[in-house]
Amino acid sequence: MNQQLWTARFGRLRRLGLLALFGLLLVAVGALTTPVVLVSGVLLSLPGLMYLYILMILHWKERHRGHHSDLWGELILIEVSGYMRDAEDNALTTQL
Repeated sequence: MNQQLWTARFGRLRRLGLLALFGLLLVAVGALTTPVVLVSGVLLSLPGLMYLYILMILHWKERHRGHHSDLWGELILIEVSGYMRDAEDNALTTQL
Protein backbone atom coordinates (compact mmCIF):
# COMPACT_ATOMS: atom_id res chain seq x y z
CA MET A 1 0.00 0.00 0.00
CA ASN A 2 1.15 3.52 -0.79
CA GLN A 3 1.30 5.15 2.66
CA GLN A 4 1.37 8.77 1.42
CA LEU A 5 -1.67 8.22 -0.76
CA TRP A 6 -3.68 6.66 2.06
CA THR A 7 -2.60 9.39 4.49
CA ALA A 8 -3.92 12.01 2.06
CA ARG A 9 -7.16 10.06 1.55
CA PHE A 10 -7.78 9.75 5.29
CA GLY A 11 -6.99 13.44 5.73
CA ARG A 12 -9.73 14.22 3.20
CA LEU A 13 -12.04 11.81 5.02
CA ARG A 14 -11.38 13.60 8.31
CA ARG A 15 -12.29 16.99 6.81
CA LEU A 16 -15.38 15.62 5.09
CA GLY A 17 -16.31 13.78 8.28
CA LEU A 18 -16.34 17.04 10.23
CA LEU A 19 -18.55 18.55 7.56
CA ALA A 20 -20.84 15.52 7.71
CA LEU A 21 -21.01 15.77 11.50
CA PHE A 22 -22.08 19.39 11.20
CA GLY A 23 -24.61 18.32 8.57
CA LEU A 24 -26.05 15.65 10.87
CA LEU A 25 -26.42 18.25 13.61
CA LEU A 26 -28.31 20.42 11.13
CA VAL A 27 -30.52 17.44 10.26
CA ALA A 28 -31.40 17.06 13.94
CA VAL A 29 -32.16 20.76 14.26
CA GLY A 30 -34.01 20.80 10.94
CA ALA A 31 -36.24 17.93 12.03
CA LEU A 32 -37.49 20.22 14.79
CA THR A 33 -37.53 23.49 12.84
CA THR A 34 -37.74 24.13 9.11
CA PRO A 35 -37.33 21.88 6.07
CA VAL A 36 -34.67 24.23 4.64
CA VAL A 37 -32.35 23.48 7.57
CA LEU A 38 -33.08 19.76 7.21
CA VAL A 39 -32.25 19.72 3.49
CA SER A 40 -29.10 21.78 4.12
CA GLY A 41 -27.97 19.24 6.69
CA VAL A 42 -28.55 16.34 4.33
CA LEU A 43 -26.64 18.09 1.54
CA LEU A 44 -23.71 18.77 3.88
CA SER A 45 -23.64 15.14 5.03
CA LEU A 46 -23.71 13.49 1.60
CA PRO A 47 -20.14 14.22 0.39
CA GLY A 48 -18.58 12.70 3.51
CA LEU A 49 -20.75 9.61 3.39
CA MET A 50 -20.15 9.10 -0.33
CA TYR A 51 -16.39 9.54 0.10
CA LEU A 52 -16.41 7.02 2.96
CA TYR A 53 -18.13 4.52 0.66
CA ILE A 54 -15.63 5.15 -2.15
CA LEU A 55 -12.71 4.89 0.28
CA MET A 56 -13.93 1.47 1.40
CA ILE A 57 -14.09 0.36 -2.25
CA LEU A 58 -10.58 1.65 -2.93
CA HIS A 59 -9.20 -0.09 0.14
CA TRP A 60 -10.84 -3.37 -0.83
CA LYS A 61 -9.59 -3.06 -4.41
CA GLU A 62 -6.00 -2.32 -3.42
CA ARG A 63 -5.92 -4.96 -0.74
CA HIS A 64 -7.48 -7.81 -2.70
CA ARG A 65 -7.27 -6.99 -6.41
CA GLY A 66 -3.89 -5.45 -7.13
CA HIS A 67 -2.67 -2.25 -8.70
CA HIS A 68 -5.14 -1.53 -11.50
CA SER A 69 -6.92 1.78 -11.99
CA ASP A 70 -8.98 2.94 -9.01
CA LEU A 71 -11.76 4.18 -11.27
CA TRP A 72 -12.46 0.71 -12.66
CA GLY A 73 -12.67 -0.72 -9.16
CA GLU A 74 -15.21 1.92 -8.14
CA LEU A 75 -17.33 1.58 -11.27
CA ILE A 76 -17.43 -2.19 -11.14
CA LEU A 77 -18.40 -2.35 -7.47
CA ILE A 78 -21.01 0.40 -7.71
CA GLU A 79 -22.56 -1.31 -10.75
CA VAL A 80 -22.47 -4.76 -9.18
CA SER A 81 -23.83 -3.55 -5.85
CA GLY A 82 -27.18 -2.78 -7.44
CA TYR A 83 -27.20 1.01 -7.51
CA MET A 84 -27.13 1.08 -11.29
CA ARG A 85 -29.70 -1.70 -11.61
CA ASP A 86 -32.09 0.17 -9.31
CA ALA A 87 -31.69 3.31 -11.41
CA GLU A 88 -32.36 1.34 -14.60
CA ASP A 89 -35.42 -0.35 -13.08
CA ASN A 90 -36.80 2.99 -11.94
CA ALA A 91 -36.23 4.46 -15.41
CA LEU A 92 -38.03 1.53 -17.03
CA THR A 93 -41.02 1.71 -14.70
CA THR A 94 -41.45 5.44 -15.29
CA GLN A 95 -41.46 4.85 -19.06
CA LEU A 96 -44.20 2.23 -18.82
